[in-house]
Amino acid sequence: MNDRCVWAKIPYAVDYHVPRGSKLRKKIVWEETPLSFRAPTVDEAPIAYRITQTDPKNDARPDYDIRTHDGQLWWPVLDSANAWRTAEEFLNGLVRGDHFALEILHPSLARYWSPSKPKYDEVFRDIKVREEPQTSRDETLAFAQRGASEAMACDGLLYVQAGEPMYFASPSQWHGGRQITLETGASPWRGFFGYGSRLPGPRVEERRHALSEANIFDLHYLDDELATFKEKGFSIEMEGRVEILQDFAISQNALHMCADAVLFRLLMEEPIAAAFRDRVPGQFNFYGTARVLVPLKICHAVLADIVEMFPSDNEGRVLKDSILCAQNVLERLGRESARSLTDQDDDALSSLR
Repeated sequence: MNDRCVWAKIPYAVDYHVPRGSKLRKKIVWEETPLSFRAPTVDEAPIAYRITQTDPKNDARPDYDIRTHDGQLWWPVLDSANAWRTAEEFLNGLVRGDHFALEILHPSLARYWSPSKPKYDEVFRDIKVREEPQTSRDETLAFAQRGASEAMACDGLLYVQAGEPMYFASPSQWHGGRQITLETGASPWRGFFGYGSRLPGPRVEERRHALSEANIFDLHYLDDELATFKEKGFSIEMEGRVEILQDFAISQNALHMCADAVLFRLLMEEPIAAAFRDRVPGQFNFYGTARVLVPLKICHAVLADIVEMFPSDNEGRVLKDSILCAQNVLERLGRESARSLTDQDDDALSSLR
């Protein structure tokens, strides 16, 4: 495998005081730093999943492939016009210090973007400061290096690390609310770069809403979930189909993510937090991509106790919606447990043959 290396222009902030000045001042300066990116061949990064769009009304959303390399899944990046970001465009953009290239490395880098790109020595050549300036240099360059480690050039396109494809469901406001639209997207929440680039699939706010409503589904259990929707009288509209071309070890399942999200949502309510917060380990950060999920057994047990203590028919509208969402998660957990037992029975029978 051949890595690609570029000298990227990276901005960072410098805070300083001038002599006899009380106001803290800020300047944005730029530094060139070498960044290395994976650049495997198509054989070294084979296709793990192929996403085919099935909605005839949505021609603007292209079909795409998700590749596997170095034990990770890699998703192609779209620009704001639904065109693919090419590897050369991205790498050349870093050399120039373009806004879109910086936001792909890390959204905070794009915050410092400016048309002019002066270096530290150029800015402070004629400025007298009262004490040593405080800079975000080390932190910012660390963001850039981490972003480079999560980007890949392959077959002419730019890819970034993201999770397994999942289905995100959005209940329709039409048809009396009895239609469900499902669209494929990445998990967890890598993919919000800014306003100029994104991963294919639902927008970030759509994914967050689906998560908060416990409406995310795994590939392998989708048929069972769709059957349940249909039994409840919903019609189903699919905006994409996933073809599995390579087995990939799943690190997080959709139901666990949903259980964790609804538990977080409920623990934001004061009466529930007072009764149950000490049973849940760790700190909550709903939009963090790196937070470890609350263990599924704890989610299951605490959600069951919350639903028992706070029945939905006795609560106000906001809390009632959260309780109903928790009931939905518990129902799905029950179905998954039943599926697991059935699979174990099948394996036991197979061993006797």
